[in-house]
Amino acid sequence: GNFSILSVSHTTNYLVEQQKPKEILVLEDSLQRMRELINDKNALLSVYNQEEAMIIANKQLGGQNNGVSVTALKEASDFFRVRLLDIKTKQLQTQRQINDIQKKITKIERQHNERNAKMNQPTSEVLISVWASAQTQAQFQVSYVTSSASWYPLYDLKVKNINSPIQLTYKANVEQRTGEDWNNIKMTLSTANPFSQGSKPEFAPWYLSFYQPYRYEYDERAVKSKAPAPAMKEESKSLEQLADVPATTGASYTNQQTNMTTAEFVIDKPYDIPSGGQGVTVEMTITEMNANYEYYAYPKANSYAYLLAKVTGFESLNMLPGDMHLFFENTYVGKSNYNGVVVTDTVDFSLGQDKGISIKREKMKDFSSKKIIGTNQRQSIGFQITVRNNKTIPVTINLLEQLPLSTNKDIEIEKIELSNGLVNDITGAVLWKLQLKPGESKQIKFVYAVKYPKDKTIILE
Repeated sequence: GNFSILSVSHTTNYLVEQQKPKEILVLEDSLQRMRELINDKNALLSVYNQEEAMIIANKQLGGQNNGVSVTALKEASDFFRVRLLDIKTKQLQTQRQINDIQKKITKIERQHNERNAKMNQPTSEVLISVWASAQTQAQFQVSYVTSSASWYPLYDLKVKNINSPIQLTYKANVEQRTGEDWNNIKMTLSTANPFSQGSKPEFAPWYLSFYQPYRYEYDERAVKSKAPAPAMKEESKSLEQLADVPATTGASYTNQQTNMTTAEFVIDKPYDIPSGGQGVTVEMTITEMNANYEYYAYPKANSYAYLLAKVTGFESLNMLPGDMHLFFENTYVGKSNYNGVVVTDTVDFSLGQDKGISIKREKMKDFSSKKIIGTNQRQSIGFQITVRNNKTIPVTINLLEQLPLSTNKDIEIEKIELSNGLVNDITGAVLWKLQLKPGESKQIKFVYAVKYPKDKTIILE
C-alpha cells in the first residue's frame, strides 16, 4: 500500500480469551457425559444400600412371647437369602461400573489438561503505527524470530546387502513451544543459528610476565553465580510405518539449497507442529551412496567378525552431528553417532556382528614356554587363529592382533611368527587382510616372546 510504517511494537494481552479448539470441546463433552453417568450409578448404588439396610433392620420375626412356625421361618429365610444375594450382586456390579467409568474420566482429564494447558496463556499482539496521506488499503506480512522453536537431525542408514549401495535418509526432529499450534505449514529448515555470535573475534596482543601467586580471601557473603542448566532435547517420536504400496516420501517434497555458510531445506509438504515440545519427525532427503564393505575382527577381544561400511560422498550432504540408526538386511542392528567432522573422503560405520564368519583363537602349547637365560627369563606365547567364511559370497576380512610395547629398556619384545602380518611399531597392532572365498578357511600363526629380568614379574595373559 501507499503508506509508511512509523513503528512496530510488541505487547501482551492478558484479557482476551482464546477460542477453544474442537478437540478440547469434544473432550469436555465426553467428561460431562461420563460424570452424569457416574452420578446415575452412584444413585442406583445408594438405593441398593438403603434397601439392604431396610431388610436387615426388619429381620426380627414374631414377638418375644409368640413363636414362629417352621414354614414361616423357612419362607422368611429363603426371602432374606435370595433378596440379599440379589442386592449384593447388583451392588458389586454397580461398583465395578463406577470404577471403570472413573478410570475413563481420569484418562480424559489428563488428556484435557495437557491440551488445555496453553489455553490460559496470554495473547501476543503486534502494534504497528502507520502514516498515509490518504485512505488506502494495505496488506501486512508479519514474521518473527523465536528461541522456542528448534530442530535437530536424525539419520537412517540402510544397507540391503553388501552388493548394494547405502541408502541414507536425512531427517529432522522439529519441535516448538511458541504457545500456538502450527497447522498445515510448509517449512524451511536452516543450519544457521540466528542467536550465534556473528562478529569475528578481535585480535589483541599477548603479553607474558612472571607468575605471581595471588592470595584469595574467602567471603561468605559473596554471591555465588550458578551456570545455566543445559537445554534438554525431547525424544523424537518415530514416523508411522508406511504401507506396502508404492508411495512417495517426505524427501520427495524437499529442496536443498546451499548458501555460502549455511544450508537450507525447503519442505513443500505441509506438516502440523503442535506447541508443547512434542517432536515431529520430518523426512528431508534420501540419498544413495557408494560404499565398500569389509569385515573386521579382533580375536583377542572376542570371536566375532564385524561388518564395516566405508562410505564416500558425505561432504556434499551438509550433515550436522546427530544420532544415526543402522539397518542391515532389513534388520535394525544398532545406533551410531555422526560427529559432523569429516577429515577424509571416507567415513566408517559398523553394521554389527555377522555370524556367517567364524573365528577361533587357540593357544599353541608348542610355542608357549618360559626359560631362564642368565639373569633374564624369556617367555614365549603363540596363538593359532582360524577364520572361515560360511557365506555364499567372497568376503574381505581385516584380522587384528596385538603385540605388547615395552616401556622399559630391560623389557625386550621379539617377533617370532606373524604370518606376513603388517606391524604398526607405534601401536603394536598386527593386521592381516584376508580374502576368503565361500566356504574357505585360513589359519594365521601369531607368536612372540618377551625377555625381562628373572627377578621381575610381567603379566602377558
